Amino acid sequence: MRVLPLIFCLAALFLYNSLTKTRQIPFDAMNYIEVAQSVVRGHGLVQSAVGHNQPQWELLTPGVPSAFTAQGPLFPLLIAALSPTPERCPDVALLLSVLGLGMTLWLGYRLTQRLYGAHAGTLALGLMLGFSPLIQAGKTALSEGVALTLLLACLSVLLQARHSGSRRLIVLAGLLGGLCFATRYALLWLLPFGLLALPWRQFGRYSLGFALVALPVMLHNVSQTGHALPLPLPSDQGLLTVLCEGLLALLGNYFVMDRHGAPQALLTVGLALWIAGKTKPAGPLHPLSSHRLLLVWVLLYTTTLTAQRCRVHFDPLDARLLLPASLVGLLALVGAGAQLLTPRMQQALALLGLLLFLGKELRLTQWKTLPPPETSSPRLRWLVENTSKSDWLIGDELVDATLFLQRSRVFSFSAYPYTPYVTAERLRQLAQKAQESQSRAFLVLRHTPEPPERLLWHFGPVIAPLKQNQRGQSNLTLRASLPDFLVYELRP
Repeated sequence: MRVLPLIFCLAALFLYNSLTKTRQIPFDAMNYIEVAQSVVRGHGLVQSAVGHNQPQWELLTPGVPSAFTAQGPLFPLLIAALSPTPERCPDVALLLSVLGLGMTLWLGYRLTQRLYGAHAGTLALGLMLGFSPLIQAGKTALSEGVALTLLLACLSVLLQARHSGSRRLIVLAGLLGGLCFATRYALLWLLPFGLLALPWRQFGRYSLGFALVALPVMLHNVSQTGHALPLPLPSDQGLLTVLCEGLLALLGNYFVMDRHGAPQALLTVGLALWIAGKTKPAGPLHPLSSHRLLLVWVLLYTTTLTAQRCRVHFDPLDARLLLPASLVGLLALVGAGAQLLTPRMQQALALLGLLLFLGKELRLTQWKTLPPPETSSPRLRWLVENTSKSDWLIGDELVDATLFLQRSRVFSFSAYPYTPYVTAERLRQLAQKAQESQSRAFLVLRHTPEPPERLLWHFGPVIAPLKQNQRGQSNLTLRASLPDFLVYELRP
């Protein structure tokens, strides 16, 4: 099979759908792209939507860009490097995700082929094409595609260096691990993983390569915030909840994401136990053999991320966050089970994965091309028609206003415990500063379909009633009330 031309053709079809049909740009992706636009314009690594992913926002002021430190800087820097103009940054972000998917397919194929044989590589490629979390990452303008490419490259070079002892390969593996960290902070655990994979005398070179990339990122964060890594608010979940959430995400999203998680998890566990019972070890059962190092990475990443989620708050342990573990686990499962299948059976399963991928993507080509967000979103359209670029905009998840409307005076907050509650005093201060700059201030609130007690928990005693159009403050005037949003004009 000519794998590279096949992957290129599949990626081309995927890119067409991503750019014209789906265009998945969630809130964090909007922030990445807006930061990249700031870099292209020469403003540096800053974000205009102050408050977005920044729990310590008490001193932040709309109109004064804040340093981008909440996520790794590599993805927006890559977007900026490949964008001829700021307006092209959204397309480049989607392009990078598709390129990441294509490279991940190729690297996963090569890694599995080298460890387990040629037919296992073909089987891995077919199963990756049917692996829902990976395909979702490829069509979303987030950093996962780039991170997975770097992760598989790091693991491949690390395993090769482990056998050859090449100093250059060891340093290269460390550099790739540092780039993984610069893309997604959660991949910091590639550093201790190198300690497990390499002899102590070689780990020094690996850690040197890692530090050459990671230390500048940390020093930049310290210079801007006083901390090497972001400081989220305390976690709102206990160990049992996090464990259940994480296990379902890790084991229950192979075929369909976010649906039928428990049956999929049981099927995955059953399949793994069956393979373990049928597989005969080809050599001594050394716990850190190259074949088992993939499972060591899965265990290390999953346990450390679970422990961190119990301590501080971030996104739920879903299929996206656990993709660096589940993808590597899939490759390890393929390698362990390949010897139980004949070459024809492996090729048939690979062909099935290819057909499933093509079926979904060819169906997507029939969708209508998406209109621009500023015309399709009633909320953004109202802001275009009723506010000016000098006005101050305050609201939940307002990062889209900075990206699609090019607004710089934006204060964006999220539901607790992503960010603290917005207080009446904070609103008064923002309104006062807007008045001093001879501008208006608007409070823009999305419709949140939650019962009153959950709204109160997520947004506090000031914002929660306003989301239900219950005004208790005399300095607020309702300007727009539509099913999906409310807009208040705010005065000191």
